[in-house]
Amino acid sequence: MRHILCILLTVSLLAACNGNSGRVSSVPRCPDTGLLREADSMIFLNPVSTEDKPVIDVKGFFGSYRGACQPSRRGGMDFVLEFDFLAERSLEGADIESVDLPYFVAVVAPGEEIISRESKKITIDFSKLNQCKETEKHRLYIPVRDIRDAWKYRVVAGFELSPAQYEYNMKVIAGQDALRPKAKVKIPKGDME
Repeated sequence: MRHILCILLTVSLLAACNGNSGRVSSVPRCPDTGLLREADSMIFLNPVSTEDKPVIDVKGFFGSYRGACQPSRRGGMDFVLEFDFLAERSLEGADIESVDLPYFVAVVAPGEEIISRESKKITIDFSKLNQCKETEKHRLYIPVRDIRDAWKYRVVAGFELSPAQYEYNMKVIAGQDALRPKAKVKIPKGDME
């Protein structure tokens, strides 16, 4: 009996120390984060390129990304986001020592309004390597009144592309889409009027 009383007392003290009276604390969901499909890679064309036969000197890619959020001291949500950038130099671009990859990170509100946008640039130094990786960290602020609503916001990133780079990416995407198997949809008979 003495042991049971001691255990009950310990459990109630721990619940009181926890500050939430035994309730399970909920961590707010972070905003959805993603890359724009049209701007998740960047190419640098060699001057000898033609529209029919592009000669690529360097390809830049977003690698993986990861993030974490926590309530901000100033209200709202602080969001730390880290990107890995990859670059690959071709044989045609062997004389290129480094390349600047301009990119952006934007916070989008639930109504699709861009509430903040940062333009950045990362320099990839090849230093006798043909493939390189660099990592960059960002601190973002989500101005939400109730942190439980932070998940309704989105964080979007992508490369800042020239018209030629954008056009190239759209051709690549169109080619990828053409190779995807078409889904067959079965419509049950009698359910439609």
